Amino acid sequence: MANVYDDYCRCLASNMNQEPEQEVKGHFARLDKDGDGFLDLPELEQFLLDMGYAPSAVKEEAKRILTSADQNKDGTIDFDEFKAVWQRNMLSQQDEYVHRVFAVFDDNGDGFIDASELQGVLGEDFKTIYEMIKEVDENHDNKISLEEFKKAMKEDVGKLDGGLAGVSKIKGN
Repeated sequence: MANVYDDYCRCLASNMNQEPEQEVKGHFARLDKDGDGFLDLPELEQFLLDMGYAPSAVKEEAKRILTSADQNKDGTIDFDEFKAVWQRNMLSQQDEYVHRVFAVFDDNGDGFIDASELQGVLGEDFKTIYEMIKEVDENHDNKISLEEFKKAMKEDVGKLDGGLAGVSKIKGN
C-alpha cells in the first residue's frame, strides 16, 4: 500500500521552489563526492563517519538509509529521492512548515484534507487516495485533520530513526 507520508514528501519535493532547492542541491553536492549525481553506499558511509557515527556501525546504518531512501530500488539515492528525504527532515523539525504543507493540501481551507483535494495534488486514483486517507484518519471521518496530519508526519519521521535527516546539520564537508 502507498505510504501517505512518502507521497506527501515526494509531492512537496517536486514542487519545491528555487531558493530551497538550491540549498538542497548544495547539500547533495557536498555528499556526492564523485559528482555522478547519485549517493551510493560508500558516500553514505563517509557521510556517517563525518557525522560522528562509530566506525563499527557505519556500514549497517548506511545500508538502512539507502534502503529507506532509494524509492526506485537502483542501489543509489538520486537528487529527487534526496529532496524527499529533505522534506521529511523539514517536516520533523518545523511545526510551521507542517502547517504550510497542510495548507497546500487543504485547497478549500476548511481545515481538512479530503479525497478530492488529495487526488488533485497527488494525482492518484481514488481507491489509492482512500487507502491513504484511511492510513492517517484516526476518527474515521474520511478526511485528514491538521492534528492527524501532524501525527502522521511525526510518526513516519520517527521511523526513519535519524538517517539522512542529519544532513541539514552539515557545515560544509
